[in-house]
Amino acid sequence: MIKKLVYSVLVGFVALSLPSAPAFANSTQAGYARMILTFRQNATPEEKQRIISSIKGAVTVQNLEAFNIAIIKVPKAQTPSIMEETKNSQSLRAVEKDFRINWLKDVDGTPSLASSFQQAQGMIQDARFHWPWGKHAPSTPGIHWNIRRLKAPQAWAKTQGSGVLVAIIDTGVDCAHPDLKCNLADGANMTNSSTPPIDDNGHGTHVAGIIAGQGKDGGVFGVAPQVTIIPVKVLNADGSGNLSDVVSGIYWAMTHGARVINMSLGAPTSAAALEQAVHKAYQAGVVIVAASGNDGENASRSGGASTVDYPGAYPWVIAVAASDRSDHIAPFSSFGPAVDITAPGDGILSTVPNGYEKMSGTSMASPHIAGVAALAVASGASGPESVKAALNTSASLLCPKSVFRGWQCAPSTDEGHGIPDASKIVGL
Repeated sequence: MIKKLVYSVLVGFVALSLPSAPAFANSTQAGYARMILTFRQNATPEEKQRIISSIKGAVTVQNLEAFNIAIIKVPKAQTPSIMEETKNSQSLRAVEKDFRINWLKDVDGTPSLASSFQQAQGMIQDARFHWPWGKHAPSTPGIHWNIRRLKAPQAWAKTQGSGVLVAIIDTGVDCAHPDLKCNLADGANMTNSSTPPIDDNGHGTHVAGIIAGQGKDGGVFGVAPQVTIIPVKVLNADGSGNLSDVVSGIYWAMTHGARVINMSLGAPTSAAALEQAVHKAYQAGVVIVAASGNDGENASRSGGASTVDYPGAYPWVIAVAASDRSDHIAPFSSFGPAVDITAPGDGILSTVPNGYEKMSGTSMASPHIAGVAALAVASGASGPESVKAALNTSASLLCPKSVFRGWQCAPSTDEGHGIPDASKIVGL
């Protein structure tokens, strides 16, 4: 999720091979609505099929067998009666109407990426920092403060993450960017199965560069330059997406070899299907990293408690807060006990379609930790708990070095275990 949002307009498309995305990714037909059935652990295949068959007019869109989740479509007029008829089923944990929200939008109402770009035109204080390929390189060698803060370059003496697959569940990725090592055909577009997971927003590509930028020709380096990216598009050009597409995106990543999943997105409320999806992926050994949210300023102004967005708030997900270049907790960053760790997230330069730009938000903090997690996996860490332990034991709190909200240090609940040290994690 982004606080200071910027956008680079796509100026052309290259003919690309289509990914073998599932057929269910297309929009629900007119007159029908999607529903998500989340089954209990002990529900048998026969019981699941019996329940679906008992729902009049139901058509199975996809069966996420390993998640105990089924996505169905039903006549819209029947959704209230279906909710009522199935609520007492002993085999069902939840029956939910599929919903669509902007997963990149701040909970305090900050506009989406595309609209923020339009509003920023002509405003010096919100001017974009955009460098097209080959015209103005960001720097040489392109190892910026945020990467150095994590001591990633020192860790590269042992590993740069080669062989680790990292799924980016987002708006897609511009795999034509010279700084990124990925192939659209290896990913999937859950929003439209007839097209590859091209980034029509900019957000997913920016996230990808933070994880895996290769610094080509003076470009930017990411935390783990040699990981392989799996682009999974679940959000459209304005950051909106269906719950079912996000859940299916997690399933795709898990079943296609991802060891680490980055989710720089969030919803203000939980959903049973999302909770079960991340829990099942966690049980399968996938490390899931997510943005904590950008509710910090709103909470501070109101004097209320900040809340971490979902999926970051789930205990099986590593929720990341954002820090700035001065080692302060970024004012926009959500805080609270659900935060696990902190990473740079303010004014981060990274890849976007056709160039490089600076963005800020916990969306930018999360991929830093996903990159460090990939380095941990490449160094032999096995499973999410092992990776989380490595992150936590290597980390150091910003306090007392930094101050937050006046002249008092932030409580540890605002930053989790602090900022990790990648060189310690790989054993150097």
